[in-house]
Amino acid sequence: MPIPDDATAVPSAATEDSRHDRSGEFPDTGRAHELGRTRDRVVIYDEDGNGSEGFITALSGPLEERRVVAGLELESLSRVG
Repeated sequence: MPIPDDATAVPSAATEDSRHDRSGEFPDTGRAHELGRTRDRVVIYDEDGNGSEGFITALSGPLEERRVVAGLELESLSRVG
């Protein structure tokens, strides 16, 4: 599904501190629009070129509606008890 013509700009943010220079954004995909879940995934980029991390909103289970690191859901669960 294509991104709707009336879609708003994808929000992004940047931050710098003494240890890190990072930016983040909500990926804007046709599938996200189709599901009405355009704010459920956030990608944080390391501006030094050292990679990125994806954070998702869990849609079910004990982490439902919480942000977790994509691929590390079990580790996230152990942190919230």
